[in-house]
Amino acid sequence: MSWDHPRALERFDFELPALVETTDSEQQKTCCYPVTRDISCAGGYFHTKNPLAEKTRIKIGLLFELKKSESDSGKSHFFLEFTGQVVRAEEQGMAVRFDQDYQHVSITKQE
Repeated sequence: MSWDHPRALERFDFELPALVETTDSEQQKTCCYPVTRDISCAGGYFHTKNPLAEKTRIKIGLLFELKKSESDSGKSHFFLEFTGQVVRAEEQGMAVRFDQDYQHVSITKQE
């Protein structure tokens, strides 16, 4: 029997490099560079060989490359930074619940 349970929020399958840094003041700052598996507006899953412990508070940065028109030779990127908490840690990665606050910056590089 197959159970098709739709998720409350749509997930997008992205493989994006991420920068993750712990924000807990009690811990020594730790950084890792996972790759996303999927993301929704409420959370995501990050592949990493060294997942952080459950309940760890983190800051996450993602860099998106944006498509530009063929006539435009520059590259455009969108940087998204937000905070969250690890809700599940597994051997192959970690699930993170995002906080509602975030910052975004558009980055354009001309060549």
